[in-house]
Amino acid sequence: MPEPGERIAGIAFPLPPGERIRWQGAPSVRSLARHTFHARKVAGYFAVLAIWRLLVMVYDGRPAPHVAGAAAWLIVLGMAAVAVSWLLAKWCAATTIYAITDRRVVMKIGMVVSSIINVPFRQIHRADWRGFPDGTGDIVLAVPPADAPPYWHMWPHARPWRWARTEPALRSVPEAAHVAALLQEAATTVSAQAAVPAEPAMRVRTAPDPA
Repeated sequence: MPEPGERIAGIAFPLPPGERIRWQGAPSVRSLARHTFHARKVAGYFAVLAIWRLLVMVYDGRPAPHVAGAAAWLIVLGMAAVAVSWLLAKWCAATTIYAITDRRVVMKIGMVVSSIINVPFRQIHRADWRGFPDGTGDIVLAVPPADAPPYWHMWPHARPWRWARTEPALRSVPEAAHVAALLQEAATTVSAQAAVPAEPAMRVRTAPDPA
């Protein structure tokens, strides 16, 4: 009887015998809040709104208590919106596990309903990664349209604004450069072992921090 395979954290079923885990981990909460749920942009929006409101009321000659009250109210709303962004980031990170084996990428996702997405290397036409200054990054997997799950099912674990052709993504991965290198190595090994070697599965692309 073959020995049971390795287990990915949070997934009850073991991998098939002979398949090995190269890497597994979860998104960074801080990076998710900043880059996926846009906490800083939300804070900046409400800050500009509060300053604009304050200037308009001062120009109109409104009493100081009214000006202060209006600005304070917008600041409170902004803080609440930023708090929601952070809560979503924590919730997303707590319900997500990414893994790379020597055969595929596995994504356990779902903030409400949990699901497991398997992306075999043979389905990945290209994988791009974008690094952020804090060392985290997004790794995007380009797959054929027929194999792409619906965007609503993948969000936020998908490349933004690609609704018609969903591209699964490992979002805010810690040490993204190292994880991208592992994925490239694993995919290259599979291609080398195939009867007809495929094109290299990983294209390295580093982009600046969008924030």
